[in-house]
Amino acid sequence: MKPEVPSTENRNQRMLAAIVFTDGVNFSARMSADEEHTLKLIDRDLSLMRTLCTQNEGRVLKSTGDGLLMCFTSAVQAVSCALEIQQSLNQSAAQLPHHDVLVHRIGIHLGDVFFRDGDVMGNGVNIAARLESKAEPGGVCISKTVFDVVKKQLNLTAHYLGELVLKNIEDPIPAYNLQSTDTAIQDIPASATPASATSASATLDMAIGSVVANRYKVIQPLGEGGFGRTYLVADSQRFDEWLVLKEFMPHWSAGYTAQNAKELFHKEAGILYQINHPQIPNFLAWFEEKGRLFIVQEYVNGETYASLLKKRLKHNQVFSVPEIIDWLKGLLPVLSYIHDRGIIHRDISPDNIMLSANNQQPILIDFGLVKQTMHKLQEAISSGGKRSQGSQGSQANSFAGKIGYAPREQMSMGQCFPCSDLYALGVTAIVLLTGQEPSELVDPHNFEWQWQKYIEVADGPAQVFSKMLADRPKDRYQSAQEVLEALHALEQWPQNKSELASDNFTKWGLDAAIPTPTPVQTRTGKPADQSLTKQSALVMSSASSGSHHGLSDDFRAQCERELANAIGPMARMLLNQALSQDPYLSQQDLIERLVAKIPNDQVATEFRQRMK
Repeated sequence: MKPEVPSTENRNQRMLAAIVFTDGVNFSARMSADEEHTLKLIDRDLSLMRTLCTQNEGRVLKSTGDGLLMCFTSAVQAVSCALEIQQSLNQSAAQLPHHDVLVHRIGIHLGDVFFRDGDVMGNGVNIAARLESKAEPGGVCISKTVFDVVKKQLNLTAHYLGELVLKNIEDPIPAYNLQSTDTAIQDIPASATPASATSASATLDMAIGSVVANRYKVIQPLGEGGFGRTYLVADSQRFDEWLVLKEFMPHWSAGYTAQNAKELFHKEAGILYQINHPQIPNFLAWFEEKGRLFIVQEYVNGETYASLLKKRLKHNQVFSVPEIIDWLKGLLPVLSYIHDRGIIHRDISPDNIMLSANNQQPILIDFGLVKQTMHKLQEAISSGGKRSQGSQGSQANSFAGKIGYAPREQMSMGQCFPCSDLYALGVTAIVLLTGQEPSELVDPHNFEWQWQKYIEVADGPAQVFSKMLADRPKDRYQSAQEVLEALHALEQWPQNKSELASDNFTKWGLDAAIPTPTPVQTRTGKPADQSLTKQSALVMSSASSGSHHGLSDDFRAQCERELANAIGPMARMLLNQALSQDPYLSQQDLIERLVAKIPNDQVATEFRQRMK
């Protein structure tokens, strides 16, 4: 079920939405010439827009007089609706006299919006409104954020406009003008001539058996993305070893701009060439041929985790928590390796992690660094070889990444940090755990993760996942090593009911010689598992003593809650054991007694600080 667009009567609701803004071309001039007739025309056209908005599961938020502000939870539906509006208006115009035709522009952006007191506001609305003014009469202008979502799902021709400087918008916005077509989507710069566009389209496919650079023989295509295609090739100079050839197709002009673009690609590709890790495919070469850029990488024999998940879902299965913890332990050292070298992947998702058939290790593929370079190439081309202001710095304007997996700072501001990769890795982990897409795991009204309603996970791992998924970068783990340490700390505490059996109680420093009590009720109202009877005994023993002198119920509840945040399911047992051993503990003494039970020094310090 798709999330509903909030009613305009709702107050103080925030959500990620596709905003569509329409406007009539030359409406004021038409009003001056014939007010009554122009009002009839705009009422006719806005009525059509409202109908198509509803049919595409959107909501009209307000009228601006000669246009509408509409909201969709799906960028695909927003673009489909906008194109349908323009097609319907064009079809009607063909049957009408010239003076009965109104032309409209439409702008679309996917961003954060805020509903308050019957109104909607936010940067997402402002950008959509500014993009509308950049659309051609009768056309649709969309931000690159929207384009990246819809480009594989809709049949379009997209003309790249470059990074647009919009009024009252701080950073330039990469944007496209759209036209509906019966051919596959094309990414063509606005400055390209029809001949160059045709030439670029012709380079999209290389036949099986063709040879590139007199060396690489195409065996089969492997995939297609926003910048080109990927092929499995045999290298005649390496005894027909299988390699991966990635073709990129920037549509540049001749001369100085093309030379600068190639130099930029060479510089960025050189960074990947320095990576030498067994869980990252070797970057072997880059070259340019007939106006196209290519990179050559080691071939990995295996499957992506997106493919592995699909296979499991066919049998109603997903990945287990122990599997994902081991998987994280296998990947985090890889991230630590690249982060230590100043490289951020930028595009982690189930599609870009493979399971090697040779050694059963997770392999990190398809770095977003190359995609970022392609954005820079397009920027250089559209600006005539001049870098726009605000594009300096290796971490700036990094808009590579997948919607839902990349964190907000990356998608909204183009900024990337090591913890941005950790966020994407966390999203990938919960997708593999739940079998749900990220859009289903986030509450669209407040952006809070709701993945735990799909799967029950012990407190310890759940806390690790939640910290990886924190919205604010400073609230996440700051390095892959920190996540590894948190995962290793989990090994010191029981993660399931079987570890709470009586033969393990001495291991955790708890009294094993406690009589078996009557089974208690769990939070769901069902009888507790017998493996929890000693935990129940501790609870009943301390509760029945009535001797927690000087400690309020509120303080004990806070203590248990914070301890659970620190160590997970053993919190209540440790708390009650401490109280049963010494009923007259002061608050500070109890805190220190519990701190001594926490094996991780950092976690213990954080617990002490929270209890203050």
